[in-house]
Amino acid sequence: GQVYLRPQSTQSPALSPLRPGEINAWDNADFVKAVKATGAKKLLFAGIVTDVCVVFPVLSALAEGFECYVVVDASGTFNTAVRDAALTRASDAGAVLINWFAVACEFQRDWRKPPNAGQGLADLLSGHLPEYSYLISSHKVATSGGNTSAATLAPEGK
Repeated sequence: GQVYLRPQSTQSPALSPLRPGEINAWDNADFVKAVKATGAKKLLFAGIVTDVCVVFPVLSALAEGFECYVVVDASGTFNTAVRDAALTRASDAGAVLINWFAVACEFQRDWRKPPNAGQGLADLLSGHLPEYSYLISSHKVATSGGNTSAATLAPEGK
C-alpha cells in the first residue's frame, strides 16, 4: 500500500498544495500531519519552483528522517544556475535526484505487471518521448516474430 499525494481535490483536501501562507509546505502542521498519516518513509518531491517549493520541504523532511526523491524534470526555476544550485543543495543534504522516466519505470517494475502488462506505461513513455516509441515499436515487431503486419508499429491509441 503506497499512498501518493495528489493535487487538490474533494477526496484529499488535507493534501492540497494550497497553504495559508507558509512558503515551506513542511512549516504547515496540517501538511506534515497528512504526509505522516500515509505511513510512507519515501517521498517524491516536485513543485512549481525547484529552489523553494521543492528544496525547502525536502530539507525539512530529510531532517525528520524521510528518504526524499527530487523529480528533477517535474519542476522548474528561473535559470540553469539557480536550478543547479538548488539540486546540489538537495543532493548534498541527502536527497536522491531522479527523473520522471525513472519514477514511472520504478513504479511499473515489470512490463508483465497487470493491468495491461505495461501497455499504459508504454503509451505514456511513447507519448512524451518520441525516441522511446521507436524502441516500443521495435519490441513489438521482435515479439511478433518479425511479422510487421501482426505488430502494431505505433503505441496503443496512436
